[in-house]
Amino acid sequence: MDTYLYLTKEQLKNANAWAIEVGYNRAFEPKPLLEYLENVEEDTKFPITFSTPHHHAAGQEVEEHFRCKVILDGNGTSGMIDIDADLFQGLERFEVPKSN
Repeated sequence: MDTYLYLTKEQLKNANAWAIEVGYNRAFEPKPLLEYLENVEEDTKFPITFSTPHHHAAGQEVEEHFRCKVILDGNGTSGMIDIDADLFQGLERFEVPKSN
């Protein structure tokens, strides 16, 4: 089994708003994201398929956060977002069968 961290719909909204508010380099455009999320089921899980600790924003050293690749839909549409370390470390996980 492969294990992935994931964001809930609400966590994705909040993480994106936070990234924009603090001026981090990676976030989704808020209006298209919110419009997209209006049509997504409340229990949707948005898997994180890549993450790395990150320490810079706009060329300046900042508090550690995590740069993450988030999958938005079943077609594999994805984007990068900077996520607060506390939120990231508290995310839940789910398992999926390994693909052959």
